[in-house]
Amino acid sequence: MIDIKRCSRCRREKLLTEFDKNISSRDGRSCWCKKCMKEYYLEHSEEIKKNNKKWRENREGKRNICISSNNKKRSKTSKEFIKKSKDFIELRRVMGIGV
Repeated sequence: MIDIKRCSRCRREKLLTEFDKNISSRDGRSCWCKKCMKEYYLEHSEEIKKNNKKWRENREGKRNICISSNNKKRSKTSKEFIKKSKDFIELRRVMGIGV
């Protein structure tokens, strides 16, 4: 197994332990070393925070739509289940089967 990898940002060869895990890459590690990742984040932190906030706000709206649509489906199926249960209980009562 290869224990050394080259960072694509700083171009230095480093141990695999100096790279974050990334399951989508072929070797299971990110292409930038931890030091380069940290430097990038510090250089672009305001932009990253702004984009994350925008994503969260956009996601919240989509999440609310999804939840409300699921609640409508649930309430419909719950009403159907209750009606079927009442009909079943009434049938068992009429037939004299222990309810």
